[in-house]
Amino acid sequence: MFIDEEERTIVQLVLVNDTGDSFYRMRWPGAELTKQNPKLRVINLDAQAKERFEWGLNADLLVLLQSSDLDLLWLVEERRKLGRKTLVEYNDNFYSPQPWSPVVEAWNSPLIWQSYELIMSAADALMVTGPGLKNLFKDHFKGPIHEIENHFPRALPDFKLLWSEPGERIKIGWAGSLGHMADIISVRDVIAKLLTDFPQVDFHVMGNESLPEVLQLPKERFFSTLWGSMEDYIRFWGPIHIGIAPLLDTPYNNCRSDIKAVEMAASGAIPVLANALPYKKFIKETKVPSFDSPKGLYKVLKELVNEPSELGAVAERGYNYVRSSRIGANRKERAQLYQSLISDIPSSNYRFPFHLGYHEVMGTSQPEPPTRQAVLAIQQLLNQKRVEEGRNLMTQLADQHPNHPDLQISKFKLALGQNRAEGQSLLPALRKKFPRDLRFLMSELAGESDKALFEKKFAALLMELEKLAEKNRSVFLTEFILVLKRGQNKFSINIETLSRASELYPSSPELSLIYAQALTTVGRVIEASEIYTLLRERLQKASDFDELRKHIGPGFLAAWEEGLKGR
Repeated sequence: MFIDEEERTIVQLVLVNDTGDSFYRMRWPGAELTKQNPKLRVINLDAQAKERFEWGLNADLLVLLQSSDLDLLWLVEERRKLGRKTLVEYNDNFYSPQPWSPVVEAWNSPLIWQSYELIMSAADALMVTGPGLKNLFKDHFKGPIHEIENHFPRALPDFKLLWSEPGERIKIGWAGSLGHMADIISVRDVIAKLLTDFPQVDFHVMGNESLPEVLQLPKERFFSTLWGSMEDYIRFWGPIHIGIAPLLDTPYNNCRSDIKAVEMAASGAIPVLANALPYKKFIKETKVPSFDSPKGLYKVLKELVNEPSELGAVAERGYNYVRSSRIGANRKERAQLYQSLISDIPSSNYRFPFHLGYHEVMGTSQPEPPTRQAVLAIQQLLNQKRVEEGRNLMTQLADQHPNHPDLQISKFKLALGQNRAEGQSLLPALRKKFPRDLRFLMSELAGESDKALFEKKFAALLMELEKLAEKNRSVFLTEFILVLKRGQNKFSINIETLSRASELYPSSPELSLIYAQALTTVGRVIEASEIYTLLRERLQKASDFDELRKHIGPGFLAAWEEGLKGR
């Protein structure tokens, strides 16, 4: 309870959907908070709702989940001026996305890292799901980082009321999203051998529809269930005796939570866990079986299958740990954290349109951020030749949002156009504030009229790009090509520099063509001919590759590549 027993409002900006993250991190805990404290009003508001600004400003506590909404930087700062705090959570290692993840392209961009880091740095505290993320973010966030574990959402009965001894069939199970595809591929041979060696074993999976084709296990002993709702997922574990949780040693996996172990144990299945960072605490607390390699997994499963009468005792260890220590209703650390961030004095007299308790609200959809709408309106003024009016409005907007990189880049470009020397004087401070954002360097380069200065600055840009992995450079490719073309047309960039540029983006046919044309101009026709030949061959193969992508895609191949490495 809060000291003065006054009503309090917590607004959490979330994606109100049916994913595990939404349930475990915001929906179930939000509802539980209001049971633990009847003086609370918890509003889970859709992250794109128009109301996020008004409600977020007036809430006693604002919580942002995995947000990249740069318009919220202004809101967080306004809250700070009013003495109101903001808590943020990031629950994935977005620096190292898995190649087969549906968000891999977005998360490979330094600009999305920048957005996350700016919001993280603006907040008063950071919340994470496990030790991997805590270790990862300590170099990016100087404030307090709170590790709040995922917990099972409902109370559990006594184990004896749940457990039934295996009959003639022992059921081993695995369930996972596409993000775990490489993990299950890595132990596919273990499962195949187990099914061969032990005819009493069946293998059950829940996940993507491609799993039967991927795993190629005996159909009469392999049972596949399509991924469904959270309730479907929890029900899937009910009849399973032994659950497996392979987890390849990757930067992304090491930042996961231990929720799979919790879910399996809560359902009465024995969690057989990879001896990986996310599961170390669970293994230590429960002494459930663990493994370090596919061979180790086979050894553990063989021992369990050979002792069916002992399965109940092993399962009970994990079950009792979850029942006593990992049920959401019994855990108070989230409530204590939220309470520590809320002032003893109510933050405002604002009247929220909801009674006390828990509320999920979609609100009024606003998919286009307000600042983006304003920039488009300003662009219209510029297109109408109302330049002075547009510039003034852009300056005002950028000054209101000093930490918004997209607005600062627009202001910087206008400043360069108005008075190049004054505009250039802004660059050092902008580069210091937004070190990941190479758009500032490229904007300055675009209008450079001195050849020596262009070459010096272009070399500096190449060095910055070379620091990035190839997959992380693509976000800058379009603007980089424009800068290079302008420089080439104006100054005829030297051939060594063009070579470095083409090596930065080896998969860009446009850059390869520019380089080949430059080689031809200086008489290096054999090298140019080789590039033209490679480009022609790539064009011929492109249609075949496009046809291949219809069926599998590069992410699928990457999952197989990673999974096979783990065997």
